[in-house]
Amino acid sequence: MLGSTLRQNVSVDAWFGGHERLEEIADEWRGLCTEGPNDEPFYRPEWIAAYLRAFVPPQRVLLLEARVDGKLKAVLPLIAQHVGKGPFRFRTLVGAANIHSCRFDLIRGAGSEGSAAVASIWSALKDRTDWDSIELPRVPRAGGAEQLLSLARQDGYLTGQWPSNLTPYIQFDCRTVDDPSSLARHAHFRQNLRRRIRKAENTGSLTLRKVEHAGPADLEAFFELEQRGWKGKEQSAIGCNARTKQFYVEAAKAAARFGYLSLYFLELDGNPIAAHFGLSHRNRYYCPKIAYDEAVADLGPGHTIVGFILADIAKIGFSEFDFLGPMMPWKAEWADTVRPHSRCFIYRPGLHGSMLHFARFHAMWEARKFLELPWVAERVIPLMKRIKS
Repeated sequence: MLGSTLRQNVSVDAWFGGHERLEEIADEWRGLCTEGPNDEPFYRPEWIAAYLRAFVPPQRVLLLEARVDGKLKAVLPLIAQHVGKGPFRFRTLVGAANIHSCRFDLIRGAGSEGSAAVASIWSALKDRTDWDSIELPRVPRAGGAEQLLSLARQDGYLTGQWPSNLTPYIQFDCRTVDDPSSLARHAHFRQNLRRRIRKAENTGSLTLRKVEHAGPADLEAFFELEQRGWKGKEQSAIGCNARTKQFYVEAAKAAARFGYLSLYFLELDGNPIAAHFGLSHRNRYYCPKIAYDEAVADLGPGHTIVGFILADIAKIGFSEFDFLGPMMPWKAEWADTVRPHSRCFIYRPGLHGSMLHFARFHAMWEARKFLELPWVAERVIPLMKRIKS
């Protein structure tokens, strides 16, 4: 179902239905990513379509498209959701992303045309009466989603942001990287890394294998390695969930088709001891998923593969390694520079919007402060856990 509004030379189309529309404008969409600030795999139509097919029920997609003089200049994929019952039934439009999507944004073109397209998408959203709140997850700083939030705030809408991931990354001059371990932050860690590499090489033949067109066997090898460790025990590994596995299989096929899949295996005598489900795009390397063999943890396979990949991407002229996800202690050994992300919220004026805003930014905040009180943390929470068990 397609509706359209026209403001000067900017047209805004709203498509509500399944994921089919993404395929119809996929080439335009990829061109938009290339010309604007969203030139990363996670904003491309094939990545978002893989998410929709794996995780979203049919006929829930709202796709907003803005064109300037007929050329696509902004696109915002949303999912229509309903929560609650009766008078407390709320209608929410949520960004088409989850934890596996890594990042999400309103995809826009560069310059004034891109800004005008974002403004027109906001005008189209204001005119719609089928939402009480809009939630956009994993939004990078200064992106199109934050522009949308600013426009809503200017029009008197209740808005808010919650900080989310501080994503670490390494920037380096590929011409000066002779020893990748030199990019690690601390001398003691560098020494340990070199020692573990020597230990592994004394054990057997240590090699890095890169797969750019992954077949079923290569993907299954990655899934099995990840599931073999603590993620498998906690049922959080890719192979433990059919929908999650579907997403990564489809994402791998799409990435291979468009030339940015980098499935890396660190192998000891031909057996994988660590692996990255990686993406190489526009001289940047991204790491959505990692796996390593806990049976050889003393060889430091997780850190060793990072060092080997840094050496490999430096050779081909890359200058950035993006860890994705939140900062973690093991990532902090390599990087202290981070990209802030947030979760953005817009609430329609009225009773439902005001209730949702109060619940999200006042009631939940007060509840969090209560739970952080010393006597609650020391007495009440342990008592509740004992009762639950």
